[in-house]
Amino acid sequence: MWSNAVLLLQCLVAWLAASVGASYLPLASWDLYLDTLHTVLFKHLEGAWEWSPASAFLGGLLGVPDRAVLHTTFHAIFIAVLVLRLGRQAVLAKWVGCAYLFGAWFVLASGVYLGTVNAEVANEVSLAAADAYTTPWHWLVYALAGQSDWAYPILVYNFYKGLYILYAYPLIFLPIVRAHLVATADAGAPWARVLVFLVPLYNYVAVWLVVTPRLTRFVTHSQVRARLPPHTPNPNPNPNQTSPLTRLALTLGLALA
Repeated sequence: MWSNAVLLLQCLVAWLAASVGASYLPLASWDLYLDTLHTVLFKHLEGAWEWSPASAFLGGLLGVPDRAVLHTTFHAIFIAVLVLRLGRQAVLAKWVGCAYLFGAWFVLASGVYLGTVNAEVANEVSLAAADAYTTPWHWLVYALAGQSDWAYPILVYNFYKGLYILYAYPLIFLPIVRAHLVATADAGAPWARVLVFLVPLYNYVAVWLVVTPRLTRFVTHSQVRARLPPHTPNPNPNPNQTSPLTRLALTLGLALA
């Protein structure tokens, strides 16, 4: 799949058409809805949501190489369209937007190169990176709920999940990186050995950039709840009424689901 330039280009064009088309829909938060559909789609494709009726059809529909290319191309196109439609000042004003833009295309380019060295390693590196760039369902639910008070339990879950990811990410990926270093040792491609280490390391930095504001959001929401009298509505802003920059910080996903 990585060596098939035509199929790779078809994935890019298809995601470009879908993303640009979604951006012209009469929706205030088209990026949030498209990101949600993307998460739902790939969770089904990888068979992670076996409880869903759609998993009977979507689960196992695509092989690992197809999912790796399809998923990494989505993130590269999605962030590019965000910059195009929302503007550079809105998307790239904070480190999270810059990290996403560079990281998504860096992962895609790394997958293409690693695919010429070891296709299996390319698939594993790319899928792991794409999953890291996928917004977890619990944050999407909180954002779709307008950060309202009734969604606070989901935010609590997101807080502990975020702490777990920051702690567990190195423990999960160190053995995988060692295995990839061994797999590419005899390939005669020193840059491949650099990439199998550098891509997960960059993703971990990006995870920190996105998870940290979400942890801070838990603290601020908790403080608001503590100050409000019982049964008082939480005056948190609805994402549909916030600026593109705020929506970006709230909805873009680099954390593992």
